[in-house]
Amino acid sequence: MSAIIYILLVIVGGLLIWDIRILSKISKNADGGNSKLNDEKYFDLKYQIKLLQSIAAILIFGATFFGYSTFKGIEDKFQEKLENLEKQTDTLENKVKKYNETVRYNPRIFVVNNVKFQSDITTRKADTIYFKDLNDSFGKKLPLFEKSPLLNVQGRAVDLNVIEVTSQYFVVSQTSYRLNSENKYDSFDIWIASFD
Repeated sequence: MSAIIYILLVIVGGLLIWDIRILSKISKNADGGNSKLNDEKYFDLKYQIKLLQSIAAILIFGATFFGYSTFKGIEDKFQEKLENLEKQTDTLENKVKKYNETVRYNPRIFVVNNVKFQSDITTRKADTIYFKDLNDSFGKKLPLFEKSPLLNVQGRAVDLNVIEVTSQYFVVSQTSYRLNSENKYDSFDIWIASFD
């Protein structure tokens, strides 16, 4: 705002200085005996032209000021809308981060029913079971795991021990047995939690 006022003062001051310079030249020449330049009509016309120049300068300044004010108003509204959009974007970004954190710590859980293994009391042999060979309770193949998942193995009338878990397989063995050992195979259920 102060820059515009300064520009207006420079324009008006420049016009005044230019006018004084021209008038001083005319008055010097008029004293030399040139009667045409000493005419009152000439000075009247000259002042009217200078008045029109001053009015034009003020009108140009007014139009410039109005245009600048309008531009500033539009720029301020645009800036305000842009700041609101940035705030909304930041809010949305924070929500997405929050949901990503929630999903990241929310494991995928799979249930596998009736996995059979050989019941051999005498050898106490451990069985290696591959995840790629298992289907979940909905009949779908288990996905490939990037990391070793967490396992909970529940045997039916048999206590089981998980010896090793990798991303490809796990090893399970019996720790105690049921009294009736007529079945050659026992079964167990697996709960798998993957944090991939």
